[in-house]
Amino acid sequence: MLFDVSKCKAMEFSRSGKNIYAQSELLMGDDESRSALAFVDTEKDMGVTFSRNLKFSIHIKNQGNRATGILGQLKRSFRYWTIDTCMTLYCAFVRPYLEYAAGLHQMYPTGKHIYQQDSQRVERPASYIHRYRLGQQVQGGYDAFRSSQQS
Repeated sequence: MLFDVSKCKAMEFSRSGKNIYAQSELLMGDDESRSALAFVDTEKDMGVTFSRNLKFSIHIKNQGNRATGILGQLKRSFRYWTIDTCMTLYCAFVRPYLEYAAGLHQMYPTGKHIYQQDSQRVERPASYIHRYRLGQQVQGGYDAFRSSQQS
């Protein structure tokens, strides 16, 4: 198997906003076919978006957007909801996007803050489904809904 140089990228990690190596050119390959690597600011690897400053706010926002989109698709796709189907669909399709790489949110204070904002942004439409389609008022988001169903 040959190594595909065209798929390679370079990223510089630093706390300061300076690009030290972006001015220079990183070459890769053998003497006959050298190609320059492209410098990128963000890169997605194994579902986690890494940025130059190693803050995962972009990853958290992307996951929140995906969860909101899936919640919207569920809302448009299913006409009749019961409490069990709502909880099953939310746990199966929406919640995994909010919990994927959740340990990253705890690594720095702003990540936890952004995660809380995004989870609240996703739980607002979810509570709309509970209120208007199921006729229930849900306070406190998904966790309160789940605990009320278990008791």
